[in-house]
Amino acid sequence: GYNLLTAPVKVKLNIAYKTTWTESLEYKGDVLVKYDVTEKEETFTNSQEGTNGGTQDGVKVGDKTYGRHVTEIINRNMQLAKQKWGEDPAVEHHPEIRSEEACYESSRLAVQLAKESGAHLHIAHVTTAKELEFFGKDENITGEAVVAHLMFSDKDYAVKGARIKCNPAVKSTADREALRKALSNGKITVVGTDHAPHQLKDKQGGCAKAASGMPMVQFSLVSMLKLVDEKVISIERLVELMCHNPARLFHISQRGFLCPGYKADVVVVRKGEPWKVTEEV
Repeated sequence: GYNLLTAPVKVKLNIAYKTTWTESLEYKGDVLVKYDVTEKEETFTNSQEGTNGGTQDGVKVGDKTYGRHVTEIINRNMQLAKQKWGEDPAVEHHPEIRSEEACYESSRLAVQLAKESGAHLHIAHVTTAKELEFFGKDENITGEAVVAHLMFSDKDYAVKGARIKCNPAVKSTADREALRKALSNGKITVVGTDHAPHQLKDKQGGCAKAASGMPMVQFSLVSMLKLVDEKVISIERLVELMCHNPARLFHISQRGFLCPGYKADVVVVRKGEPWKVTEEV
């Protein structure tokens, strides 16, 4: 297969331009910029993050605009929250701002666009039970859940505060349980990290002031192994979600499997040894 890890950026962008209408490259921290025939620059937004990393206008196809509608929902929710609770609403209200409605509409519009164009759509950061209706029916529509939404629920804001503030927001316990179930029934194809670390000083405040995102790369495997211990998924399914399927989905050559001739990516886990999370980890 083609090795995207060593491919020039221009080649990656060209592949993304030809194969998808959503910003799958943002999944790896890149930004996909599309130029249409008039050389007008259009930045594609991540299908789940609204305008994070993109333009306020979203994606324009013909006379339609995808993304602006979702931004309007989030902005409306933020204004209502500020009217009720002040300029920096407590972080417990973050799921009301980055709401189920916003997430569902974002995914629905992306799925609609993918079906119109015939592209393979991979939706990152699925957070709600309602969105899961889009998966498991069409092999060209795939979804990803991230560790934070599998581990936490809105009940955790009371203790952890803005430390678990991320976009899309951590949702209800029912949403978390639905995502966990989707790991096994095939509706979720891969597990990601959405690694977005900040200094603790930047995580102070509420919905408007606290930075969104949390460190997750170094905690992703141990967190998912906790779900294995709790019988949420099997160890074999964990390997599929975090190794096999990402390699298949993004056509990553010689990765994701223990096979002759492949890169020797091996993780050795010593179970039962406690370790402590510190500011340096």
